[in-house]
Amino acid sequence: MKKTGYVWIVLTFAFAALAGILGAQVYSLSQRDMARAPVATVNGEVITKQELYDALVAQGGPQTLERLIQDRLVRQEARKAGVTVTAGEVQAEIDKIKEQMGGEAQFQLALSQYGMTLEDLKQRVETNLYIKKILEPQVRQELTEEKLRQYFEEHKADYEFRARHILVETEEEANQIVDQLKAGADFAALAKEKSKDTASAARGGDLGFFGRGQMVPEFEQAVLTAPVGGDPQVVKSAYGYHVVQVLMRSPTFEEVRDEVESQALEDELSARSVTWMEELKEKAQITNTLAGTET
Repeated sequence: MKKTGYVWIVLTFAFAALAGILGAQVYSLSQRDMARAPVATVNGEVITKQELYDALVAQGGPQTLERLIQDRLVRQEARKAGVTVTAGEVQAEIDKIKEQMGGEAQFQLALSQYGMTLEDLKQRVETNLYIKKILEPQVRQELTEEKLRQYFEEHKADYEFRARHILVETEEEANQIVDQLKAGADFAALAKEKSKDTASAARGGDLGFFGRGQMVPEFEQAVLTAPVGGDPQVVKSAYGYHVVQVLMRSPTFEEVRDEVESQALEDELSARSVTWMEELKEKAQITNTLAGTET
């Protein structure tokens, strides 16, 4: 329902999909042996490892090699900086992705669509966490109060509303939930138990901050008119029936400072990682036989 981005991941899906093409093929034979070693036969005609290698390279070799070069550079920098990433940290990021995608089913569908395995994604997430841990201290230091206020003013429309909802199939069920809430039931607990919107349900129905045009029209109209902190309202949309409660409208910087800092940090890390990687490559001595270059 909400137009939102996923967790900060640099080049995760695109390059991981290409890695799936070449990543499983590691060759240790000499060039001469590779050229003649068979991997299959068709009516007695041999398909050699060299033919397979050439075909895989044509399908995504240069991009995959570039990803491997980037991964190696990142890990070298992490060792220099004494930065480590644990399996638990990787899993926590995977869990965030699942939540923002709307649950396990949507997560698995995305992996399938990109031709990825869970291990592919974990490898990319690990690399991204290395980058984040290396760059985040400097970026945080540069995000002064003045810069955060400037970011808020430039992105003020993104923080216009904050609401929570419980999405159900029927009006009758929605009205029953409203009655429960008026009787003192906990909104977050009911959202986790009953909401069809699994992504927000995991957060107790909280949709976070959003601006105009990010929600379906019926929902946005309710958020525009409902009293802040008032009784939940029932709204019908193409998704079903929403039990909506407005938490905040047109907040001040002080009210959303933590959210602003988090988003500003994410945006700056995303932008900084690109230039940082370019600088690493410029300083490194890299031989790329597929591209026929040495830098």
